[in-house]
Amino acid sequence: MTLDVELYRRTLYLPAPDVDKALRRVSVIDIQPDVAPDMPARTLVFVHGYGGRNLQWLYQLRAFGQTMRVIAPDLRGHGQSDDPARPPITVETLVDDLEATLAQLETQRPFLLVAHSFGGAIAAEYALRHPDEVSGLVLIGTPARFILTPGARQLMSLPETDGQDADLALADDGGFGEGVDRTVMTALLRLPERQRQVIALRVFLDLDTAQTARALGIAPGTVTAHLARATAALRDQLTPGITEPTGQERL
Repeated sequence: MTLDVELYRRTLYLPAPDVDKALRRVSVIDIQPDVAPDMPARTLVFVHGYGGRNLQWLYQLRAFGQTMRVIAPDLRGHGQSDDPARPPITVETLVDDLEATLAQLETQRPFLLVAHSFGGAIAAEYALRHPDEVSGLVLIGTPARFILTPGARQLMSLPETDGQDADLALADDGGFGEGVDRTVMTALLRLPERQRQVIALRVFLDLDTAQTARALGIAPGTVTAHLARATAALRDQLTPGITEPTGQERL
């Protein structure tokens, strides 16, 4: 019989920063096989990449979950986990999230840590912090470096601004990514936050519509709508500096 991993999905509530006092939800699949108490099962922890979710490990969870404890969280802002505004998303805070998740699950140490793509950066940093807790580290499709252009970083992280704030946001940064000048970047920063995030993922990082939708937790049709509205707004701001899109959903 095929194992239904959704039966093992749990919702954890992790504390937010002291300034917030709120709890945030983390969705995690945690399968624990029936084993003798004196022979505890080995534990595998799976960490997905940017734009992914824990169900990408479906076949591994079904296979290893028969004989091992398997744990696969949805990272913040992915799958069914919350996307809190604070603390900001960095490798360090994502590792903090993983630490808190494993602590709340009372995960037996040491365990095997398996990660894909950007999840590899989180897993490697966790292993550096806690070398005695990790008995093995498996990195799948993980590059040696993760490069985020200054332009994409600004588009993803800055709050909604008006024109003056947009100019100030660019004052100390002379480079915004190849082919993007100050006038265009200022116009991009004037867009509503979600539209800027969509453009950062779709245009600057070249994700497709489905990947962008998963990363932001919105429907693919909403991604397309945000792109259309953003393109129209930019055309109004930059005319005649911007022309009609020449490719589907491209600026």
